Amino acid sequence: MAYTLGVIENALKQLKDRIDSYTTTGKTLADINSVVIGARPIESGTNVYPRIIINPTSFQDETYTMANSGGQKQASLNIEIRVIAEKIMDDTNAKYSNNVLFDSNGKGCLAYFQWLIDALVFKVDASYSPTLDLQLDAMPDVGFSWEETAKTVEIFATVQFKLKYTLGGFGGVVS
Repeated sequence: MAYTLGVIENALKQLKDRIDSYTTTGKTLADINSVVIGARPIESGTNVYPRIIINPTSFQDETYTMANSGGQKQASLNIEIRVIAEKIMDDTNAKYSNNVLFDSNGKGCLAYFQWLIDALVFKVDASYSPTLDLQLDAMPDVGFSWEETAKTVEIFATVQFKLKYTLGGFGGVVS
């Protein structure tokens, strides 16, 4: 049986696919070791960094009905995207260029965050596409905050998608 993704699943998949397209060899996020949806335990220690984690944080929708219409839903899907890079612990395990905030080679947590924002706005071929091929009511806006731990630097980007869909079109479909 085939499964067609629902509204939230499709939005998360489009976001992950866009970021993944920037992680291939020769692209700006090629040094990212993994892009995951939802937090994951670190099975292999900190050598999984740098990593991007996509977490949906909240979802609210409103219904708009019109005479002789099936009705429209507008939903706000809030997503937190974490860019996590390891701080330099010792020079035998960590590459300097991949673990500083930024350097002259365009690496480090801050540089990865800037490339991530670029990935949200442009496809890999540099064509403008901030909607990520989703049905949106407004362009997504991004904010961020910063946190440092003893071992890592994390940038928490918050993105809001204003999704639009029809009544009854929310869930996935098994065929």
